Amino acid sequence: MIVAMFDLRTADLVGSVEARPYQDGTAFVVTITQSRLKAGEHGFHIHEFPNVGPKLKPSGEIVYGGAAGKHYDPLRTDSHQGPYGDGHLGDLPFLTFGSKGECIQVVNAPHFPYEHLAGKSLIIHLGGDNYTDHPPNGGGKARVLGGVIP
Repeated sequence: MIVAMFDLRTADLVGSVEARPYQDGTAFVVTITQSRLKAGEHGFHIHEFPNVGPKLKPSGEIVYGGAAGKHYDPLRTDSHQGPYGDGHLGDLPFLTFGSKGECIQVVNAPHFPYEHLAGKSLIIHLGGDNYTDHPPNGGGKARVLGGVIP
């Protein structure tokens, strides 16, 4: 299954993510060819809803990709523990971007059942991910890139 990935502010196509079954979980082949992300680590998550549109907070602030909801957490753990922990099933390994905003990487999500992918979203966050709840969401910041999983 191929997921087109877009810049959440401009709606520009920036690449794709291929998801495929892998042993007991899911493998993701990430091919982002251009983005506005700076070099370094960026959080990568499966979010609960198939919509990467903006959402308006009560304060009037726009959250790009906010319509995707929270990290996918069907077991209601309310805990961000990364792809190898017992928290959100939507916690994926962080991605590493190069100096031109590119990322070509294969990551495995051993706890995420491939058959649960449909009808969710993939989101790439500004900033890294330490796989804990401190700071919230492992330190990941704004949602920057995203795509709807068919």
